[in-house]
Amino acid sequence: MSAPYSSPSSEPHRSPAGEPMPADDRGISAPRTWRTAGLSEHPPAAAPAPVSSTHPPEREIRFVDFPGIEVTSTGVHTPAGTIPLDQARFFLADRTWTTRSTPGWAIALAIGGFFVVTFFSLLFLLAKDERTAGYVDVTVTGAGVSYTSSVPIASARARAEIHSRWAYAQQLAGRI
Repeated sequence: MSAPYSSPSSEPHRSPAGEPMPADDRGISAPRTWRTAGLSEHPPAAAPAPVSSTHPPEREIRFVDFPGIEVTSTGVHTPAGTIPLDQARFFLADRTWTTRSTPGWAIALAIGGFFVVTFFSLLFLLAKDERTAGYVDVTVTGAGVSYTSSVPIASARARAEIHSRWAYAQQLAGRI
């Protein structure tokens, strides 16, 4: 038995419709492209949709992005439309909050250790846990287009990252 596609066979392969497959440029007749006209239950797929004008072409460099907002070398692209970079204005509304509390493990150790080492176990109650939650709204306006993106925040690090991205977008637009 020979390896597939090693040499042309005397009997051409047949497509599901029973039509012989044409030989390729090397003389190999194999089912690389199936002729399924008339066998498909589904109509042929439609042509791909044209690329939306709100998304940047692939040749543009993306400098910074937020959910729904992309800042490229020539403009700011949003679902609402495109804004030239020199006309873009960025606004940030920070709607986050930070809570500080004593974690459960520290309370359990303070109570459990109270019977062993009375006063030193109370030092566990000095342990604090900080949690940041909320969201940050990033708004871009200009050239008759306005778009706001709400970014959920789950940590202080994520909040700082969004603030850094906003400052960088401001710098790219020449507003700082």
